Amino acid sequence: MSLIICSECGKEYSDNAAACPNCGNPTKPTSNYTPSQSSAEPQMSGIAVSQYVEKLAAKEQASSIIWGAIAGLQIIIGFSGYFTALFIGILNAVAAYQTYQKSKKIRTPYVGMVEEYENKFKSLLINLIVNGLLGAVIGIAGSIFDLFTRNYVLSNRAIFEKIIAENARKREEEAKASGKVCLTLYYSNSLAGASICKYTIDGQPEEYIITNTCPELHYLTPGNHTIEFKYNMKKVSFQIDLNQKETVHFYGNMKTITLQETPKI
Repeated sequence: MSLIICSECGKEYSDNAAACPNCGNPTKPTSNYTPSQSSAEPQMSGIAVSQYVEKLAAKEQASSIIWGAIAGLQIIIGFSGYFTALFIGILNAVAAYQTYQKSKKIRTPYVGMVEEYENKFKSLLINLIVNGLLGAVIGIAGSIFDLFTRNYVLSNRAIFEKIIAENARKREEEAKASGKVCLTLYYSNSLAGASICKYTIDGQPEEYIITNTCPELHYLTPGNHTIEFKYNMKKVSFQIDLNQKETVHFYGNMKTITLQETPKI
C-alpha cells in the first residue's frame, strides 16, 4: 500500500481506496505511469506526484539521521579536548533537528519550496568548507548528501512546481468560495540556528512550521485570530485583526520573537 494525492482536493490517501475519502473523487488508475518519463512533462496522477514528494521527504529524513550521527560523534570528540569539534557538533545537532522538521513540512509541497532549495547552494558549500577546514572531516559527508538532495529537487523542478501551483490554486478557490481571506506570514531571524520554529493558530492542535526562507499562507475567516509561537522553550502570542488580505512579518532573536511593522533585512 502507498499514499497517493487526490487530483481534486490535493489530500493524500491510500491507493487501495476506490475514491478519495475527503471529496469522493474516484481513484484513477496509474498503470500508464513509468519512471522513465521526462520531468519536463510532470504526471499529475496521484502516484507520480506522491512518489516524488515521498522520496524527497525520505531524503531529508535520512539527512537528519546523518547529521545527528555526525553531531553526536563530533560532540564526543569535543569532550575529549578538541573544543572546535564540540562547537561544530552543537551546530550540526541543530541542523539535524531543523532537517527533521523540514522532512515533515515538505510532505505538502509549499510555495517557494523549489526556490528554497535553489538558494541553498551557498550555505551548503560554506558548511562543507567549514567542516573540512576546522578538522571535522566527517561533516563533509552530510554536506555532500544534502547537495545531492538539492540536485534531486532541481532536476525534477517541473514536477514540484506544478503540484505546488495546483495546490495553491485549489486552496485559493476554496477560500474565495467560503469567504475567507489570505494571511501571509513572513519570518526572519538573527541566527541561522533559529531559522525554524513552530506555531499554532487560534489554539488549534495542528502545529505549523515556519522558516526564514519561505512565507506561509493561511486562509482564515475575517476577524481576530491568535498566533502562538513556540520559540526557545517559551510561548509567545500575537493577536491579528484580519479583515482583508494581509501580510505580517515576525522577527526572532536569541530571547524572543516580535511582530514587525517593517521587516528586518
